[in-house]
Amino acid sequence: MPTQTAGVTDAHGQGLWDSRATAAYLGVSARTVWNLVDAGRLPARRLGRLVKFVPAAVEAFRDALPPVGGPDDPRSAHKAGAD
Repeated sequence: MPTQTAGVTDAHGQGLWDSRATAAYLGVSARTVWNLVDAGRLPARRLGRLVKFVPAAVEAFRDALPPVGGPDDPRSAHKAGAD
């Protein structure tokens, strides 16, 4: 599990992750994390100017991903139509 952000917790007292910790957990780049947030696929919480991620929500997102290497897998470098 990534390191939780010190002093920032959700309503249940669970530590929240920043984009780098979330990216590391998912095995993607921080840019991919932001693309997923912008697309509405990965939930994030705004705390003023900060954006944080609830670990349970990130885990649920990961668990719902298609198999590694599929065309919809953000962890894969595979691009549809690219040969």
